[in-house]
Amino acid sequence: MTGNKSFFQTLVMEEEGCVTFGDESKKRVVGKGTISILGLPSLSNVLYVDGLKANLISISHLSDEGFSILFSKDDCSILKPDGQTLLKDLRSSDNCYCLEARIVSCNMSKDEQIELWHERLGHMNFRDLRILDKFNVVRGLSKLGKKANGVCGPCQQGKQTKSMHKKGKYLFTNEPLELLHMDLMGHMQTESLGGKRYIFVCVDDFSSIGISLEFLALRTPQQNGVVERKNRVLQEMARVMLLSNDVPKNLWAEAVNTACYIRNRVFLRPGSRQTSYELWKGRKPNVNYFHTFGSKCYILNDCDQVGKFDAKSDEGIFISYALNRRAYRVFNLKTRSVMESSNVVFDDNRLKFSDHEEEVIVVDDSPLEMVMETPIVGMSNLDEDDTQPLDRVPLLNSKKPAPWV
Repeated sequence: MTGNKSFFQTLVMEEEGCVTFGDESKKRVVGKGTISILGLPSLSNVLYVDGLKANLISISHLSDEGFSILFSKDDCSILKPDGQTLLKDLRSSDNCYCLEARIVSCNMSKDEQIELWHERLGHMNFRDLRILDKFNVVRGLSKLGKKANGVCGPCQQGKQTKSMHKKGKYLFTNEPLELLHMDLMGHMQTESLGGKRYIFVCVDDFSSIGISLEFLALRTPQQNGVVERKNRVLQEMARVMLLSNDVPKNLWAEAVNTACYIRNRVFLRPGSRQTSYELWKGRKPNVNYFHTFGSKCYILNDCDQVGKFDAKSDEGIFISYALNRRAYRVFNLKTRSVMESSNVVFDDNRLKFSDHEEEVIVVDDSPLEMVMETPIVGMSNLDEDDTQPLDRVPLLNSKKPAPWV
């Protein structure tokens, strides 16, 4: 029993009678619940006693949970069912055995972590996400739980299919650039911000590295098995990311760029425990700087003359990763423009883009998405490549191509 309400993980407030102590004093029991204190097992049916100043643990309750308690002249030990010592404390001067413990602070459960990374990695399927975690093939990924809570609605809307298709025979290549698969995907019903309607997709057979380019010319898509599957994956990922936060459809090019960027860093080549990125570059990719597409962010305003008591940052929406500099691509809600900045703080909690009345109106001919460009970072703890940080500037009519590295 305890009088500290903050100890409880779950608490049901209800009258449970009174507790009588040795001095004949009585305290009311006003609730019952489960507590979790560092160093002790999770205890259920713990009484919440109003005004109780000491925390009391029932020896019989611990025994019922499978623990053993050993008392000696000088100390008291609590043993796990396997015989290992869980907690040991000395006998106090007033002949009491006092256990030192503190409240467990849990910011996010492992099951919640896997859902967050599911969104950060472009709604990657949970099976492949657990493989990334199990074999440690990327850096910066948090430890994940075994299952997600419920069904991801955007995934069902963006990926649901009729049935599985049988795999045919496939000839594996032995080195990068031995075989390339190419296809043109489009035309898209909605123009991108730069007026684009087509995406050119090129896949290296060995590493499965993908290059996604946008074109205006009208062509008929080539029926190529490998690249057609890549088209479908990128299109599904982009569709889900757009649906997830109600992002406008004219940001589909940013969504495809982000999907391709993510895919190259987390996709494992069949029969291998290496990502496409590692097969191509020879080192593990870092995903520590990844954030949820469409999430809210704050962009440091280091261009305008800011008054002493004016806001130092603008609110924005994260839409992609910059291709040739250490920065993020964001939509600035104040200037209504797409821009790149390395000084960004993120809030990965879901934000509906439709909450903002105005539409994206600035035309942005930004560099085309070439996945396997220099990886982008915007945080001080990221050191994957040696590119220089970006000073925040809006990208208007920029024609500079992304480097192939």
